[in-house]
Amino acid sequence: EQELNKLRDYLENNFQDYFQTKYAQKPITFDQIRRKIQPGEVVISYSMNMPDTLNEGNLYIFALSKKDRRFLKQPVTEQTINDIRTVYSVLSSNQFLNSGIREFTSFCSSARRLYKLMVMPLQDMLTEKRLTIIPDVMLSYLPFEALLTQMPDTASIHYYNLPYLVLKYPVTYSYSSRLLYQK
Repeated sequence: EQELNKLRDYLENNFQDYFQTKYAQKPITFDQIRRKIQPGEVVISYSMNMPDTLNEGNLYIFALSKKDRRFLKQPVTEQTINDIRTVYSVLSSNQFLNSGIREFTSFCSSARRLYKLMVMPLQDMLTEKRLTIIPDVMLSYLPFEALLTQMPDTASIHYYNLPYLVLKYPVTYSYSSRLLYQK
């Protein structure tokens, strides 16, 4: 216990920004975040609990812009988890450009389902906007900019001209609303 208190004292005295970020427990209000949001920006925070053998999981989506806010609860199934893994594994593979039609089709289907689950329900908030994504847990590995806004023709492989989310909206990331607020 004494060692832990010494460490906290050391951090508080020598790394005040880190200490405030880590140990400040004061919640941030919607208005505080809203004041930091740029015109034309939508901040979307995702929090996910995983499905288990008895229950579906849930994806909680909180979106905030200068003028609007929205809270949604979406189901997370084993298919959702598989879709996240598929998009990540295809894009992180050093052989992804040499992948076959099966991998390409699987990527396209997964990226489209994830878009429909996580972005499409907010479509009316996203008119000509920039997106700041705050992902949670497993979603931190998901490149949201690679989600597909439409299902393409998968008869041939063409990663180079897919309807990626980033072509419609610029995407940036933040680790938390607190860090976003403090920037």
